[in-house]
Amino acid sequence: MQKLISVIADKCTGCGACVRSCPAPEANAFRTLEDGRRIVEVNDDKCIVCGKCLHACPHDARDFDDDTDKFFKDINKKRVVLIVSPAIRTAFPETWTEVLKWLKQEGVFAIYDMSLGGDICSWANLRAIEQNKMKYAVSSHCPSIVNYVTTYKQELISDVSPVYGPAACMAVYIRTYLKVNYSIAVLNSCIATRTDLGESNLIEYNVTFKRLEEELIRRKVNFGKKNPDAPATYNFDEEEGTLGATVIRPSGLRDNLWAREPEVNISSCAGDHAYDCVDEFASTPKHVHPVLLDCLSCGMGCAVGPGMDRDTNSFTIQDVLHQQELDARSRRKTGIMNGPDKQFKKFDDIFNVKSFMREVKKNGSGSVKILAEDLNTAYLKMGMVDEKERKTNCGACGCRTCAEMAEKLYLGLNVPENCIKYAQSASGGGSSSVTAKVGEMTEIAEKVSAYANHLLADIENIYASLYNIDDANRQSQSRSSVVKDILSKIVGFCSSCESIDSDNLPILVSTLEKLQVAIDSLNVLIDDSAANSTTIREAMKEVADATTALNVMVSEMIEPAVHS
Repeated sequence: MQKLISVIADKCTGCGACVRSCPAPEANAFRTLEDGRRIVEVNDDKCIVCGKCLHACPHDARDFDDDTDKFFKDINKKRVVLIVSPAIRTAFPETWTEVLKWLKQEGVFAIYDMSLGGDICSWANLRAIEQNKMKYAVSSHCPSIVNYVTTYKQELISDVSPVYGPAACMAVYIRTYLKVNYSIAVLNSCIATRTDLGESNLIEYNVTFKRLEEELIRRKVNFGKKNPDAPATYNFDEEEGTLGATVIRPSGLRDNLWAREPEVNISSCAGDHAYDCVDEFASTPKHVHPVLLDCLSCGMGCAVGPGMDRDTNSFTIQDVLHQQELDARSRRKTGIMNGPDKQFKKFDDIFNVKSFMREVKKNGSGSVKILAEDLNTAYLKMGMVDEKERKTNCGACGCRTCAEMAEKLYLGLNVPENCIKYAQSASGGGSSSVTAKVGEMTEIAEKVSAYANHLLADIENIYASLYNIDDANRQSQSRSSVVKDILSKIVGFCSSCESIDSDNLPILVSTLEKLQVAIDSLNVLIDDSAANSTTIREAMKEVADATTALNVMVSEMIEPAVHS
């Protein structure tokens, strides 16, 4: 994936707001700098360029790249044509026509309406459905949704609509059918447009509204007060689109297809919920899938994408979109009694639907499969032992759930120090086992495990000797003395070891002391009644059970640190 979103390290505080907002599970990774600060970096290979982190970051530590600087440098050197998204009306609601006139004056050779590309996109999707080229599909007109599928839901790649999005459809139309061979730029609110074209090079420049506005401010361009009586129209260099203008809004593609074929089963979703819909689509049997799932990454669709400022009131935006739709409907022409769509009939006559289709390919090897034991190890690194703790879901780590945090920890994308449970454990006094040196923890694990295994071996020998009571008396007394000596060494060793977690040390010492009591009881029983083999066996069972518990507990305490 191209590097389109960047981190400003000096501004990043590692708060994790970007992680919480991001639908891509492997796109962000915490990293500790030399000065001890933790920041969140972007994994370009796993980033789907949805841009949600840009607006989520409260410290302005995220930025994006587009081609605006290169575009303005080149428009006076060579001929560049510009495809303009209908979202320009929400980005510059009072001055959008003046902005387009200014761009033409600055050297743009021709300006085309992307709404026509929206019409072509709708037509091509409908024809693909009718020609059985796709039976159950996720729409492809949102680049970030396509990136999510090709990166994280690769089992759905064959179910992605092969039709280009509106910008690319318009670029194909310009290049293939208008025979315009000049460089093509797109002006829109999406920073992922450059990823929309696969391996093709149809679009050379992606210019966002935000960067254009910054350029206007830098050049001190002032369009003056808008005349409310002036017509909000612009004479594009090719025909305007009709209902294609509404493809940029949530459910826009669905409504376009329903306007022509109302019986087609189409679902729609937008915003954060869109990625949940894609996940659900992947896990649902195909026979209940809609023919098309109309998905947009942004909550208000492309009308307010990450490549524009979001200061405009949402109701104002809705009003602009409504007026835009009314205008688009007024341009649509059908036959008598609302017969066949004349525009689509024209497309049938001049277009080959294959011109507007592309191959959707995998991005990387897909998501890593994480096993239950891997998650358990990650949970233990965070200091979470039981299920109740593992459902804390406080969000302090930047993740929405503890399970998500465990996954990121296993993948190396987060650190235990971000977990509130870990922090509570580390601040409880003494040294935390998870902060001890790996070498020390390995040594502890080996020694304690060896003592416990030695103890179990001795117990088995004692059991065997019980078949001869007289002999058992002598042997058991001798072996229990050895066992007691071993336990004394373990207690001494663990009490003096500073690397074991202070929360777990009392539990460990208490368990060992219980073993000592069990051994003392055994000695008393051997002295008092050598003939009572049943009582001896009960005492030995207590020793064996306690020893097994010791072995399991030590393994659970030490293993996370050993593998960290």
